[in-house]
Amino acid sequence: MKKESLYRVILVLLLIASSTIFAGCISRSPQEGYYEGWNGGISGVDKSMELAIPEEMAYQERLGSEMIDYADRMVIRTANLNIEVDNFDSSFNDILKIVEEHDGFIQDSSSYITSSGGKSGYVTVRVPEDEFLDVIMAFEELGKVESKSIAGEDVTEEYIDLQARLNNSRREEERLLAILDMAEDVEDVLAVERELSRVRGEIERLKGRINYLEDRVSLSTITVSLHEPTPITHSWGIRDAIRDAVDAFITTVNGLIIFTGFILPFVIIGLIIIGVYKIWRRKK
Repeated sequence: MKKESLYRVILVLLLIASSTIFAGCISRSPQEGYYEGWNGGISGVDKSMELAIPEEMAYQERLGSEMIDYADRMVIRTANLNIEVDNFDSSFNDILKIVEEHDGFIQDSSSYITSSGGKSGYVTVRVPEDEFLDVIMAFEELGKVESKSIAGEDVTEEYIDLQARLNNSRREEERLLAILDMAEDVEDVLAVERELSRVRGEIERLKGRINYLEDRVSLSTITVSLHEPTPITHSWGIRDAIRDAVDAFITTVNGLIIFTGFILPFVIIGLIIIGVYKIWRRKK
């Protein structure tokens, strides 16, 4: 019984010691790992990053999942309309007025004269997201809507992921700056500056993509194709009939010429044979 009690006491002491050592490792801040590992050169930087970044990534992932639950969805909205209008220029001016009234702007436009003499073209406009449907309904009043399409691209998850990666990159930049202040060797300074250049390049890239998504979400895109109706001629079909008759005559003449060229050699040979035959009969 005494040996069993002794074994139990030893086991309890070992458990207490293990718990104390484990708690001390957890309570040690990642920043200390940076500074203590710095004496080893740039490898100290890599080690500290391995300790700190995974924890932050996990935190950002949890934060991102919560933001998806509560934040408004980020949707890029686009629309395409094809409208027949009585007068292209008048309808184009109406589009300018509608867009201006809804705090939008013209992004691109083009027009041309068709073979029938009418005018056609397109206008691409950017309008605030909350004015999107109102602008479409106003455009539909310009004429006869021949086709319409509306699309939406949900970029919420991409946007949240970009924000999380941007935050991580900024924290990494802060740590590298702190390490740079402590560096004394030229080799270490150059190594940290290379890492800073890489991280800052990633930050700029992420910020550019975030700004692009924010712009596309806040301002919807609408492309309107306009064309005037094809003019109807009142010739009662006489002009078309004359044109068809002339075409048929030319086709017939071409056919006769081809037939004559094909049959002419046979006619000549036949005439020669007949002439020879007549001469032969006379001599006989």
